[in-house]
Amino acid sequence: MAGVAAAASHLLLVDSDRAAAAALARRLAAAGYRVDRAASWREGLSCAVTDDYHLILLDGALPEIDGAALIRILRAAGLAVPVLMLSDSGSAATSQAALAAGADDLLARPFSETALLAHVAALARPPPEREAPTVLWTADLELDLETRTVARAGRSIRLSAHDFDLLAYLMRNHGRAVTRESLLQALWGRRCDPGTRLVEASIERIRAQVDRGFAVHLIHLVPGVGYCLLDEG
Repeated sequence: MAGVAAAASHLLLVDSDRAAAAALARRLAAAGYRVDRAASWREGLSCAVTDDYHLILLDGALPEIDGAALIRILRAAGLAVPVLMLSDSGSAATSQAALAAGADDLLARPFSETALLAHVAALARPPPEREAPTVLWTADLELDLETRTVARAGRSIRLSAHDFDLLAYLMRNHGRAVTRESLLQALWGRRCDPGTRLVEASIERIRAQVDRGFAVHLIHLVPGVGYCLLDEG
């Protein structure tokens, strides 16, 4: 069971010492953990706010700002993920400062692999599940997945079932180019004739409802790729 739990745990290691971080990541990976690495506090912050982690292992002596300062930033951003600070000092003052900043525990170097894995196993826990949004927004375009209604700038828009699903697919992938083939497979199934113009016809109908009459068009053709929903241009 411990191996299964470890395999399901996703860790973030923030350490500017690349050689030490690589060695530590190998030890954790050998124990079955998935490990992402960040070499600076900015990279660590970016990873922490864009992905879900069970535990963050944080070097207490990062360049520019120390580990305690980064923890305060993480907590101020509303992140409740457990943090294990790795410190070169095991003094009471260092531990108190780390805990006051929002760390869950501190492990002083040098530490054994047994001690490391024991701390990680005790702290790593699944992050709270994020509820899938029921309302999607892009600029002034609103799509409600529960009521299956669409409105732009407060004006109600009526779409067929397939057109609604295609628009929802584009909105879920806001800012990314979506291929024609992926739209066909997702909305009409793998057996659909690749030569069909179902996607093109659906896009034309949606554009007529969503973009016509508005200064800013949201649905864009990406030549040679497919389509993209953007709230600019």
